[in-house]
Amino acid sequence: MQPISLDEEEGGSSGGDRGKDNPGLNSVKTSQRLNQIDCVRANGVGDHIALPQLAVCGDQSAGKSSVLEGITGYPFPRKDGLCTQFPTEIVLRHDTEVSSMTASLLPSASRSPEEKEKFAAFHREFRDFNELPTIIREASFMMGVRGFNEFADAPGFAADVLRLELVGNTGLHLTLVDLPGLISVAEDDEDVEIVQGLVDSYLESSRTIILAVIPASSDAETQRIIQRARHFDKEGVRTVGIITKPDLINKNTEERVARLAKNLDRTKLNLGFFLVKNPSPDELVAGSTLEGPRNRPTRIGIANLRSFLEDLLDSHIERELPKVQQEVRRLLQLVDEEIDNLGIERSNAGQVRLFLTHISTEFHAIIKNGLEGNYDGRDGDFFADSSPGTCRLRAVIHRENERFADYMRNHGQRRKIVTAHGDGEDMDDSTEEIVKDQNEELLVTQEEMFSWIREMYHESRGRELPGNYNHSLLQRLFHIQSCRWNEIARRHIESVVKMVTQFVHRALNFVVKDAGVARHDEAKASIQASVKRAAESDWGGSVHFSNSPYEMDRMISSLQKRVEVNMVERACSEVLTDLNAYYKVAMKTFVDNVCRQVIERHILAKLGGAFHPTVVSSFSDEELIRLAGESLQTTRRRTEKLQLKRSLEASLQELSI
Repeated sequence: MQPISLDEEEGGSSGGDRGKDNPGLNSVKTSQRLNQIDCVRANGVGDHIALPQLAVCGDQSAGKSSVLEGITGYPFPRKDGLCTQFPTEIVLRHDTEVSSMTASLLPSASRSPEEKEKFAAFHREFRDFNELPTIIREASFMMGVRGFNEFADAPGFAADVLRLELVGNTGLHLTLVDLPGLISVAEDDEDVEIVQGLVDSYLESSRTIILAVIPASSDAETQRIIQRARHFDKEGVRTVGIITKPDLINKNTEERVARLAKNLDRTKLNLGFFLVKNPSPDELVAGSTLEGPRNRPTRIGIANLRSFLEDLLDSHIERELPKVQQEVRRLLQLVDEEIDNLGIERSNAGQVRLFLTHISTEFHAIIKNGLEGNYDGRDGDFFADSSPGTCRLRAVIHRENERFADYMRNHGQRRKIVTAHGDGEDMDDSTEEIVKDQNEELLVTQEEMFSWIREMYHESRGRELPGNYNHSLLQRLFHIQSCRWNEIARRHIESVVKMVTQFVHRALNFVVKDAGVARHDEAKASIQASVKRAAESDWGGSVHFSNSPYEMDRMISSLQKRVEVNMVERACSEVLTDLNAYYKVAMKTFVDNVCRQVIERHILAKLGGAFHPTVVSSFSDEELIRLAGESLQTTRRRTEKLQLKRSLEASLQELSI
């Protein structure tokens, strides 16, 4: 079917002879640039990177279809609202030896992987434009827009793109995107917002040349496309005005249209305006025509517009192509990193075992470096990028142990002798029972301390000679003075275990990029169980410090093996001296045991075995799949990223030619 043309009525040549009249049309360089961009767009990269393009847009009934037909030379369907519910990309390539017309679909980024695969399979060849309405209906049905499916609440518009590639004696190398017309009133208010959002998504790109279509019969300032173009193209450097329907203007408005077309009106564009149909002699007299200084009007007619747009797009692509190449390289690098973070494919037990062995080896190395305080080794990025407060494990443990020792030294005893009560109130024996269960620290004076010891001495008298004290007195005094140790030590160990757990989780998240595996309940529980077992001491099988007589006898017996205490008979006045000496030695031993025997020996020393590579070998195939098998979401994500990588690599190769 021969393309239609408006050139004959505008003093131009026919569509079939365009290539002869315009020497630039057969430029190999121009064709190559456009083909490069089209290949990149066909690869789906346009969903991720803005590409140079011409976008035909305007208010509803502004004459976009006529402009499109005039520029391309092909008749597009106008009835039944066809080709207005989604963007249509029209690719024109001039070739005197090859002739073909194909239609395909480019899914929007919001489509699911299954929908994208279905859309990619859509490919139709046609020989006559009479076949195009059927193809458009089929595409509309796949997009699910209103009027082409059984759902009344279906969306009225779609962001998917129908791509029409027309190769033949077109006399033109050009790619345009036809956008739905902007509407201000619709049966469904949501449609107004959808169309504006769809059009804005094209206009906001700095690489989109806006072909703003406005009817001559309307005030340009009131046209929504002019308002939107000004919003996104504030400098007016990428907006071309196209005035349509000059034959329908009212009488005596010719001068206004002439001023607008000459870019002399208040609506000015740096790229100016084109009038796509010559006004009749009766409407525009010779004094108000749009002709330039020469006899031939360069801003009137489709032929001049086509030539201008081809040169404009060519220079636009020439300017933007290096930037596109840089963005493709940058995106390719990011995609490679995301694929690396996903790790190897894990669709069977063998792949999972290899995956877990790899991450357990990395995890074990981080644990070892953290325990040894080696923060600048192979895993330096982990210790540098993460919060030092939880990742530099050895430094954290030292700091917490020092805090624990300081607190025990200053606040470990039940009664602490001070020169004055300060802000505290004097607590006599009558209030002791109230605070005993709370194990609160009591601030007492020297006199109050002696009074308490004297009372305890009288209560403990036995068969010893006068001036001596019962052997159980020191035990009882020590038992009371150390009653706070249990709570203080428990808080310290809980704090250490919490920090170790945080360290383990951060290490896991660092080596396992798949969040589904890193957060797996069973894997986390297994590791947490290992930490819990490591925290168990040899004091009855759990981290528990009781101040019961039995426990205290065990502690004192243990301490007496290490500490020689002068237990000569003393008067009651010397019990305090003995108690202080004994308490000081016992407290230091206790702190040392907590830090070394519990934390160092039973928590940190066993931490390295929490997720050792040898543990992976003990898992069955079922356990491996359950622990780290690839989720459907991860599989889809991997497939999408690999597909995008292939598209980016192909696009980069195309752009580098």
